[in-house]
Amino acid sequence: MPLLFLSEDLTALRARREDVSRRHREAGAACGEASEQGESFAGHDNAPFEMAMQEKMLMANRLREIDALLSQAQVYEPKPNDGSVQFGRTVQVEDLGHGDVSWYTIGSPWSDREGDGSEQSPFRTSYQSPIARVLMGKKPLSVVELQAAKPARKLKIIEVR
Repeated sequence: MPLLFLSEDLTALRARREDVSRRHREAGAACGEASEQGESFAGHDNAPFEMAMQEKMLMANRLREIDALLSQAQVYEPKPNDGSVQFGRTVQVEDLGHGDVSWYTIGSPWSDREGDGSEQSPFRTSYQSPIARVLMGKKPLSVVELQAAKPARKLKIIEVR
């Protein structure tokens, strides 16, 4: 099943892959250098080698995760705004239990951008997340119940951009 990505998120994911790949190569080189210096650690652990090897394994795992995403990635262009919450749109919601107001952008399953919930920097949430699933297709003034939260939360849609 394809994973939908906004084009800017897919571009950022590809750039992230290049960065992780570079760090993986650097860790490999550091392993080689530390291995060559290993004779000076005779009878002791080679801490520089161990640290470089851990970094190399961490980067290898991240590469596998990113490659798995990329292998399923499909660019999705948001539809024209019809006033409803859709993939690629930003929505303002009010938590009716607390009165808190937050902004969310419904987007890709991966993004390098994080928000603080403000209008200028909305939270980023995947279209697959529980909150996105209850909001999508709804219009302003709709009230939805987010069952995934404990206790369940009632959210009122204020605005969709």
